[in-house]
Amino acid sequence: MNFNFFASLFDKQSKKSKQSILSCKIIDLLRLISQKNNFYFFKNLSLAHENKSIIIPLLIFDPQRGIYLFECKEWSFEMLKLAKIQNSSHAPHANNTLAYDNIRDLIKKKHPKIKIFNFLLTQNLTFEEYDNLHFDVQTYLPYERMIFSDSTQEEILSKFNDCTPIDDSMPQINEILEKIFSQYLISHQQIKDIKFIQAHPIATAMQLISTHSEHNLNETIVCISNRLHKINLEEDLKFFVKENAHVVLSDYETLSTKEADIIILLDVDEVDELQLQDALSIGKNLIYIIYESKCDKITNLKKILQGKK
Repeated sequence: MNFNFFASLFDKQSKKSKQSILSCKIIDLLRLISQKNNFYFFKNLSLAHENKSIIIPLLIFDPQRGIYLFECKEWSFEMLKLAKIQNSSHAPHANNTLAYDNIRDLIKKKHPKIKIFNFLLTQNLTFEEYDNLHFDVQTYLPYERMIFSDSTQEEILSKFNDCTPIDDSMPQINEILEKIFSQYLISHQQIKDIKFIQAHPIATAMQLISTHSEHNLNETIVCISNRLHKINLEEDLKFFVKENAHVVLSDYETLSTKEADIIILLDVDEVDELQLQDALSIGKNLIYIIYESKCDKITNLKKILQGKK
């Protein structure tokens, strides 16, 4: 099999690889490692570039070392053992064969100081199978950047730690996110208060709207949710809110309000990152983020907006 076929294995973000990253069983292991080591675990981040958004399916930020980028592939031993590398002046060097070279370059342009390391997740390949692959194949798939289906927490963390020594001068997470990722370009330092509430979304939103609108009619209150919750709130709030209260109900897709004193956000786990950015950016004084169950997005928002570890 010639090099062109082997190189095609590295096609960037095919539809199949986009889907597999979401179901890859290794993801749960990476999430657990992040929780135990105070890493920041992100899925589907939006990287702003020339008025466009490039989606990064999976990224981990290690505050002591840098950014780990991942791509999930469904390669099996049977598939890889057929690959044969032929000498070619066009063949990529072993250090940059893994995916996301363009994304690395874009991040570096926005934040030159940050260190970035690529990893390949192979949910259908064990270490023993990898060890039995032809040497040429292993050269283009370096062991230190491979995470196998049977990799342990200790092995993965060791590979992270071996990327580079601890760097105490690493930029803070807020600085990195605000320079690189479009959904966090919000002036949250200007917001007086951000509250996270784990509770029933509709009932809690109704209570907050009723309380704030009754005590201060001059405040503008905007509640943003998915369309179904918006419809339910419109029906229920007819009986609980004064007619002259400044209350706006919106869904994330049709949000038109530019500024509000109080923002109440529901369903943040369902919206894309750019819609969440728009919703957060209109808050002046107080933002409530209401959620029923914990998720990665809630965990990361708490860390970033409230400075929690």
